[in-house]
Amino acid sequence: MVKEYIPDKYKIEPGGETAYGEIADKIVDRETGHWFFLTNRPFKDINHNFANIPQKVIEELKDRRTEKSEPIRVLDVGGGIESRASSELAEKERDQNVQVFSIDMAVRKKDQEDLHQIAGDVLKLPIKDGAIDLAYSRMSISLIAEEEPGKLFEALREVARVLKPGGIFLVDKTFTERLEKLEEFKSLEGELGVVFYSKELGLFLKPLERLLNKLRHDYPDWKFIIMIKEPVDENLLKKLKLKELR
Repeated sequence: MVKEYIPDKYKIEPGGETAYGEIADKIVDRETGHWFFLTNRPFKDINHNFANIPQKVIEELKDRRTEKSEPIRVLDVGGGIESRASSELAEKERDQNVQVFSIDMAVRKKDQEDLHQIAGDVLKLPIKDGAIDLAYSRMSISLIAEEEPGKLFEALREVARVLKPGGIFLVDKTFTERLEKLEEFKSLEGELGVVFYSKELGLFLKPLERLLNKLRHDYPDWKFIIMIKEPVDENLLKKLKLKELR
C-alpha cells in the first residue's frame, strides 16, 4: 500500500499536460490558490541535463571503493511526489551498495530497497553532516528562488552541510540567473566552504578549467552550475572523461 505524505496547507488536484508533454497532478496552496505541477522526471533526463556527470561520478566512486567503504549516497533535491528518478537509479544500482535519497514537500512512499523518500524541506534536511557524495536539483532550488529569494542561500548552505568533502552538487540554470554578480559567488564560496563553476559566469579555475572547457565543447548549451565542497577531489575530476588530464 502506498503511503501519501502531503503538508496540511496543500492539496493535490488533477493537473494536466506539463511543458514537457507529461500528464501530472498539481499541488495547490489551500490559502493562496498558488499551484505547480508535481512532475516526475526520469533519471536519464536528469543525467542528460547535467551532461552525464551524475552517472560518471557514481561509476568512478564505485570503481575506487573498498570492502570497508560506506555506501555511495546520492540526493535528489525536489525528487517529485513519486521519486521517479531516484527510484530508477536505485533499481539500476541494486546490489551495488548505492543509497538514493529523494526529498520533496509531498511524497507517495513505496517499498523499494536502497530508496529513501523524505517528505520534508530542503532548508532542514534530515541527513547528517558530510553524508552525501552527489546531489542534484533540477527545477527545484529555482522554485525556492522565485518564491522566496532570501531562502536560496539557506538552501545552498543546507546542501553544503550534508555534502562530503569533495562532494558534488549540480544545480540547474534558473539558479544561475539569480546570482548575476561574481562577488556573490565569491562570498558564498568562503561562507559555505565550496567552489562554484559555471560556463555563464566564466569561472574557469583550476582544477576544473579543462573539465568545463570540455563540457563547453561537447555540450555547448549546458546550463547548470557545479558546486563542489572543499577540499576538491582532483582525482575524481580527472576521471570524468578528460583525455587531456589523464
